[in-house]
Amino acid sequence: MFAKAYKIASSFTKPVVVLTRKEDARVGASCGVFIILNREGWIITVAHLWQSYFLFKNQQANPSSNGTQIITNHSFWWGKDGVTLKDIHPFPDYDLVIGRLEPSIPPK
Repeated sequence: MFAKAYKIASSFTKPVVVLTRKEDARVGASCGVFIILNREGWIITVAHLWQSYFLFKNQQANPSSNGTQIITNHSFWWGKDGVTLKDIHPFPDYDLVIGRLEPSIPPK
């Protein structure tokens, strides 16, 4: 039963890796998953994976802020090279982010 469930879920559940580089050259990584909702590339994932991204954007908008952990680079890897997330809609109260992958990764 588990093998059948895994086979079904793995066709639409993919990894996402979040990479950050800090001002002191330390590199951090975290990972999670996203679920492909349809063939047009819409996905859903958890918002807490985006905390470092929102901090990065805030630091870029306010460079004079005195942070001890300035993020100099930030990137996401959506389970395949050359894929970016567009039309991003965060729902932090529900710990969710919805967006559209471009190019899409159709479920199998």
